[in-house]
Amino acid sequence: MGYNLTPFGSEFIFTNYFFTDEQSIQINLICVDQNFFDFSSLGVNSSNLFPTQKVYVGAEMQAWFQPEFQLEDRTLLKNEWQLGYLLRADVSYFPFKESKDFGLFAQVGYKTKGYVLGERLDEDFYCSLVFL
Repeated sequence: MGYNLTPFGSEFIFTNYFFTDEQSIQINLICVDQNFFDFSSLGVNSSNLFPTQKVYVGAEMQAWFQPEFQLEDRTLLKNEWQLGYLLRADVSYFPFKESKDFGLFAQVGYKTKGYVLGERLDEDFYCSLVFL
């Protein structure tokens, strides 16, 4: 279990893990304190989708139903509701069999406007490439 304070109030996160020797899936179900707003969210995060020695593939999906942010005119909340989502995929490549110290990491993702912990509030597309 976890707890976050969001722009809409408190959220309680129920995290569930499902895994095998090589793969794992994390599912987050978010319930809220409904004193201010009623919103909900569901997230699925998977790592090492296709187990190999050199390539690790991960994916994340989150979907939410929350009040809409009005970022343009600095009015924080509007009474309209919005459905939003975040999709992200990452790939780690290690070309040498014996070394995990050298490799390549790439990530691509898209997020609609809305609140997600650690992300921009506005709509966003991102792509990154990192040498390890």
